[in-house]
Amino acid sequence: WQYQTKLSLGSSPAVVGDRVYIFGHGTLYCVTLQTGKLLYEVPAYSKCPSTPTVADGKIYLAADQNWFQCRDAHTGDILWEKELPTLHWMNPLVDDTTLYVTVDNLPYFNSDCIPILYCGMTPEWLTLLALDKETGEEIWRYSVIDDSLFGTAGMGFPILVDGTTLFHVNYYEDEQSYHANLEKSDLVCLDALTGFPLWKNEGVLPSSPIELDSITPAWITYYENMLYMSFKGYVMAVDAETKKPLWEYKLAKGWDTLLSVGHGVVVAKGEGWVYCLDAETGRELWMIPVDGGLTMPAMTKCEVFVGSDDGNLYRIDIKSGEITESYYLGGFVFSPIVANKHVLVGTSENRMYCLGPSNFYRNVIGIIVVTVMVSVFLLFLRKIRAKN
Repeated sequence: WQYQTKLSLGSSPAVVGDRVYIFGHGTLYCVTLQTGKLLYEVPAYSKCPSTPTVADGKIYLAADQNWFQCRDAHTGDILWEKELPTLHWMNPLVDDTTLYVTVDNLPYFNSDCIPILYCGMTPEWLTLLALDKETGEEIWRYSVIDDSLFGTAGMGFPILVDGTTLFHVNYYEDEQSYHANLEKSDLVCLDALTGFPLWKNEGVLPSSPIELDSITPAWITYYENMLYMSFKGYVMAVDAETKKPLWEYKLAKGWDTLLSVGHGVVVAKGEGWVYCLDAETGRELWMIPVDGGLTMPAMTKCEVFVGSDDGNLYRIDIKSGEITESYYLGGFVFSPIVANKHVLVGTSENRMYCLGPSNFYRNVIGIIVVTVMVSVFLLFLRKIRAKN
């Protein structure tokens, strides 16, 4: 099925049970997984939508730039709401008891000081809040602002790892260029329960960082006691205990990638290429050209699904790197997800697609079963008539 939204999409959906939650500019949609039938829609605010946060029967989202809401995931009804400043980039993290929300999010400006929207940019923020997920009551807050001469900013999406929250902080050399200080910018780890800083690790960088306006990771993820980060021009692995880099891989082209990790491999999609690396050693297993910029690959044990700018969703064999199928959907194809044997993906033409197992074989099997049952029934009737 496909579902047409009113305004543009820019994120992957969330799938929980038999429901799909889709975030577009200005609206959150809830549809059925099997048919795409709309169950409800509610106002939602995000300059750059990210995957909806759905947990324990609740949805957590920004209602507008300054109001945060908890809604019933089944009905869309408001359960509680809270005023928070400048919510427009990221949806929150959630664990058993707590929500983690970035506030005081920083917009990007062009040379004429006009705010711009470009979802490929790494979002910046100043404050991380921990809220009780049942009531919205504040538990703790952490500010990245310090007393240094020049500015600081939390970068990208924080992650949760074994009772801690991790994120990257940039320290800028000057306020005019916002060029990151390569030596001081660091990883920060907080106790997720209290917000107390556990450690800061400065200088976790590639051996030859590319000096652009920012060297912050576009993405950080955790897998089997290792942190995997995509810096400008590089993918890196860092030991989560020692904080020491284990390997780095220089991209063939472009600066940024988004990456997925699992099943012993790292799959990254950057500008014009998809890379598959051994998760332990960083050894290149394969790389293939796929048109377009940043999209998040979706992985299964055997396959990778990747969106592109040429209108296609590509299905790739994870061992060989061979493209086994392509699905033309039109427009720019965003980051897909795989859930319950379905692949869901949005496009720049404001459509969400759901791809599932082909019904052809199901229909053939169904016809065969019905035919056999009818034949058995007729044979049974003939035997009864013969006895009579």
